[in-house]
Amino acid sequence: MNINDNLYIGLDIGSSKICAVMCDVKQDNSIEIKGVGTSSSSGLNQGDITHLKKLQASIKQAIARAEHDSGCTCNKILVNIPALGLEFIHNTGLLVSKSETGQITKSDQIECIKRSKNISYPSNKRLLHAIPLLYKVEDVAVQSPIGVFGRRLEVQSHLVLSKETVLSGIHKILKDINFSIKGMMFCSQALTQVLLHEYERSQGCFLVDIGGSSSKISFIKNNRIQFSVVTPMGGNIITKDIATCLNISFSEAERIKILYGSLALNCINPQETIDILCNKNGRKKIKLLLLCQIIESRVRELSNFLIKKMPLISDTSYNIVIGGGGSLQKGLLLFFKHYLNRNTRESTLDLKSIMGNTSYHTAIGMVLYGLKTHAIAYHPVKNPFLKRCKQWIKQLY
Repeated sequence: MNINDNLYIGLDIGSSKICAVMCDVKQDNSIEIKGVGTSSSSGLNQGDITHLKKLQASIKQAIARAEHDSGCTCNKILVNIPALGLEFIHNTGLLVSKSETGQITKSDQIECIKRSKNISYPSNKRLLHAIPLLYKVEDVAVQSPIGVFGRRLEVQSHLVLSKETVLSGIHKILKDINFSIKGMMFCSQALTQVLLHEYERSQGCFLVDIGGSSSKISFIKNNRIQFSVVTPMGGNIITKDIATCLNISFSEAERIKILYGSLALNCINPQETIDILCNKNGRKKIKLLLLCQIIESRVRELSNFLIKKMPLISDTSYNIVIGGGGSLQKGLLLFFKHYLNRNTRESTLDLKSIMGNTSYHTAIGMVLYGLKTHAIAYHPVKNPFLKRCKQWIKQLY
């Protein structure tokens, strides 16, 4: 296999599957997707690592498939932290500058951000991110404090806390299989780079990522996540609702949800039926409307949760962008447009391409976010002397 210093793997550890994407970073900071790999997620439950070896095997399998698909190998990786179990806190840091010029310096800014991290949290938690949201110099809001005249600097930061056991477990797994970890992040940070337009990241937008075991909702403005919420209401809970209500297996519930489920209740013929396989009575017919009402009930609950936790989500000044596998549910876009905000949209990416495949959005976004924050960078390719000589000769003749 080829070795390239500009190859990085984005690894998305999800509740139902693990996705790895091999990316080649180009000189203009764009990326080329060289290969992808997936595996079923084992050893992980509700955001907790329940079996380290099983999770390691799942991660190795996804990476191996991406390497085989690309024909390349690398040892640099960026990885997300499972969202369930994350905690989000706003905290303020204060500092009195001692700058001789009377202006706020870069070191003042860094120190103030450090002070915003000084909060008391349980010993089983660990700080994952500190995202500066708002700076004030002498109580006046500024976009960047550096160079502003004043002594009193204040910063409000959005802190993301993770479970210590999860961070340590993922770190150990990747180190044991000889990977250099270039970044560990909250998945919404990655998705902002793939799903949102530049003006949405700047002017304000809600990102709703509906996954298997959870939904992650973040408000992004000024190119930063302002606040976030994670709820265990994901696609799997809808499948479980269907399985319980209709007395069928989880796999059968997932099948009919994908094939027949819809949130457009007013477009369904009340007399239309579908065949299902019950646990005890074998095959039987049910009304299609019943299936769709079960799905609609849970999605309505999610919508009410969003309105309660983030009242601003109904403000038509901001777009809502939906992503994740759960966003593919038929009728979801129109339901959110009617129930939440008419300015709701789906991904504009081509669903038939790898870039447009919802399974790989987070993994790809992590590499893009790493480039944006300079956690990773393009390394100029050094041609051997003899190869350069051949190129010179070709140019001359």
